[in-house]
Amino acid sequence: MNEENQEIEISFVELFQFIKRGIIWALPLALLLAIGVYLFSQTIQPSYQAEAAVLAYKSNNELKQFDTTLVTAPPIDGSAYKEAIYSYPVINSVFEKLGNDEPEQKDINDIKKKVSIRTEEGRSSSTIKISVKDNQPEQASKLANLFADELIAWENQRAAKGPVKIINALEAQIATIKEQIVLSKTQPNPPTDEIRGLEAKLADARLQMSNAKTLLNSAIGNLEKLSPALVPIKPVSPRPKLNATLAFILGLFLAYGVLLLKEALNTKFRSVAELAKKTNQPILGEFPKMHDGKRTLPQEAVNYLRTNVILDTQNSNLLLQDEDVPQFSKVFLVTSANKEEGKSSVARNLAESFARHDYKTLLIDADLRKPVIAGIYNLKSPNIVDLPKILKEPSAPYKPATLKFDYKYNLDVIPTIKAVDNATELLSRGFHKLLADLRQKYDVIIVDSAPVLPVADTLPIASLATGVILVSSMETKDSAGIMATIDKLKTIGVNILGIVATNIPKNSSRGGYGYGYGYGSGYGDDKNSPKGPDKKTESHKTNLKTKRPKTVS
Repeated sequence: MNEENQEIEISFVELFQFIKRGIIWALPLALLLAIGVYLFSQTIQPSYQAEAAVLAYKSNNELKQFDTTLVTAPPIDGSAYKEAIYSYPVINSVFEKLGNDEPEQKDINDIKKKVSIRTEEGRSSSTIKISVKDNQPEQASKLANLFADELIAWENQRAAKGPVKIINALEAQIATIKEQIVLSKTQPNPPTDEIRGLEAKLADARLQMSNAKTLLNSAIGNLEKLSPALVPIKPVSPRPKLNATLAFILGLFLAYGVLLLKEALNTKFRSVAELAKKTNQPILGEFPKMHDGKRTLPQEAVNYLRTNVILDTQNSNLLLQDEDVPQFSKVFLVTSANKEEGKSSVARNLAESFARHDYKTLLIDADLRKPVIAGIYNLKSPNIVDLPKILKEPSAPYKPATLKFDYKYNLDVIPTIKAVDNATELLSRGFHKLLADLRQKYDVIIVDSAPVLPVADTLPIASLATGVILVSSMETKDSAGIMATIDKLKTIGVNILGIVATNIPKNSSRGGYGYGYGYGSGYGDDKNSPKGPDKKTESHKTNLKTKRPKTVS
C-alpha cells in the first residue's frame, strides 16, 4: 500500500473514531430534541393554505370584435402586481367585502402577513399565485379568492382610466357649449348662425361622449382568474413527523459541530500515533497513567524502552567497532517540554532496568530547580554528597550513593537534595568536567534534567549526551510545546533518540508493544524469573559496553 493510500486509510479510521466518540451523546441529544419538537408541534394550532392563480397577459394588442375596439391596460411587470396586491385600494376593497369598512392598521398588518405572492414568468404571459394561510380552511380559501378578484378589479380600473379621462373632458366641454348656447339665445338679437354652430358642436361632443362610453364599457385589464382557491383539506403546518425528523438531523449536526469545536480547541495529542506523526520522532516507550502518585512504571514497558534505547543508540552510528579504545559509558539525558510530564519516573525506572541487566549504571538528578530523585530513594544530607555541591567544589572528593533495590541490584545515584537558584550557571560551568570523569566508570549514565521550555538548564548539558529521550504526557494541553522543544534541541545539534509517551489512558496504546504488551506481572525478563532474562537485550549488552562514541562531548 503506497503512502497516499495509507493517508486515506488513516483518514477513514479517524473519521470512524470521531463518529464513534460522538454517537454516545449525539444520538441521545438528537432523539431528545426530536421528541421535544414533536410534542411541541402537537400544541401548535393548525394552519391551512389556499391558493388562487391569476393569468397575466403581456401583449397589448387592440382587439376588434363586431367593429368594436377593446381597450386594454398597458402591460406592467409581474413584480408590480405584487405591490398592487398589498396596496391600499386592493386591501381596502377586501376588508369592505369582509364587512369591515374602517380597518385599523393592526388589521391591515395581520392580513398582509397571511398573504404571499409568487409569479411564474412565461414568454407571452405570466402566472400570479396568491396564497393565504389561516387557522380556518374556509377563511383561507375566501381570502385568496377575494385578493384575486380585487386584483383583477384593480387591473380593470387601470384599463378604464383612459376612457374615464376622455368622458370627464367631454362632459366639461358639453357643459360649456350649453352655457354658450343659453347666453346666445338671451341676447336682444340672437345670432342665428352662431347658435347653429354651437348646436352642431354640441351634437359632435355628444357623439364623442357616446363613443367614449362605449370604450369604457369595453375596457378590460390584462388579468384573468386562472383557477380559484379551493378549501384546503390538510393543514400545511405544523407537521410533527417532518419537524421531528429535521430536529433529529439538526441535533446530530449540532452535537458533532460542538464535538468538532471541542476537538479544534483541544491542543492535546489524541493518540500516541498522532504524537509520532506530528513530531516525526520514533516512540521509544508507552506508559499508562499511574494512580495514587506511584512512580514505579510497568517493568515490561520499561524493558521495552531500554531495548529501544540500545537499538537506537547503535543505529545512530555513534559507536565504534574498535575495542582497543578505552571504554566510555553511554549518557542518556531524559527531559520534557514542560513540568509534570513524568520524566523523572522514566529516568528512574530506565536506570533501574539497566541495572537489572548487569549494566554498571549511574542516575544523576540534574533537575536543580525541582529535584525528586532524592525523595524517591529517601536520600538526605549530610550523608549524601549531592550534585550542586559537586559542581560548586569540583576538586573535592565525592562518591555517588549506592542503592540496592529488589534486594539484589545495585544502582549508583548522584541526587540533588535541595533546589538551587543558579542552576544554569552551575551546570554550564561544571557538568562537562564531571561527566567526563564519570564516563570512564560506568556503562550507562541516566541524567534526569529540567524541562526545556520553562528554564534554560537543559540546553547546555543536552549536547554532552549520547542521546536525548523526550518524555511527553498525553494529558498535556500544550501539544505545541513538544514541537518547540524538538526545534530547540535540533538547533544545538542534539541527537534525539525518540519520545516516551506517558499518562496514556487505558487501552489507548498503539498495540503490540509499549505497556499494552506484557505477561501480566511485567517481570518476565527478570534473571531469576521463570522466563529468564531478556535474551534480545542481553545480545546487545556486550556491544553497548565494548563500544564508545566517536567523540566525548
